[in-house]
Amino acid sequence: MDEYAANYAALVSLYGEWAQGKPARFALVAGGAVQGFYRTLAEARSGVQALPQSLSHALVVALWPRDGWRHPRLAVDSHRRLGSAPPTTMEARDPLARDFLVAEQLRRDNPTPEDLSTPYVLIKDGAVLGRFRRVTQARQVVDAALPPLAPVLFTSLRPGWIAPFTIMVLQALVEKLSRGEMEVST
Repeated sequence: MDEYAANYAALVSLYGEWAQGKPARFALVAGGAVQGFYRTLAEARSGVQALPQSLSHALVVALWPRDGWRHPRLAVDSHRRLGSAPPTTMEARDPLARDFLVAEQLRRDNPTPEDLSTPYVLIKDGAVLGRFRRVTQARQVVDAALPPLAPVLFTSLRPGWIAPFTIMVLQALVEKLSRGEMEVST
């Protein structure tokens, strides 16, 4: 299992905590395991900076449902060391983890002209549903969908930078998350 797939598999273990809602609590996932919990995003990002050079990917997860869209959001910051290769696998047992891996595959250190002109992406069931110029266009698609699109992943292909990492903010819009046989309702 590659580093990305291992990290997203570890993320699945946090679905229950996210559904319970732990405001002002962030988890750091790296090396295929939860590395620690932090009270602020800045502290969690400092934890990413302290990771060994051998790790090229890490996740910072807000452990409470965020609102503002039609569906509650699971917010994840994906940190990738500059120059690191994308995931080598798109295989994941969890459907949402597979969508996260699709987003990672689209990510570039130096975005293409298409990435810059239509940076906002919706991903569902391992496929890109659409690319948009503005966040509002993606929101309109999510809000108008019948039946509801959730779970669906929203992201921007314009990376943020905290050297030596690029950051991609991933937002999974969900009604419930499954972990193995357990259904977690929000």
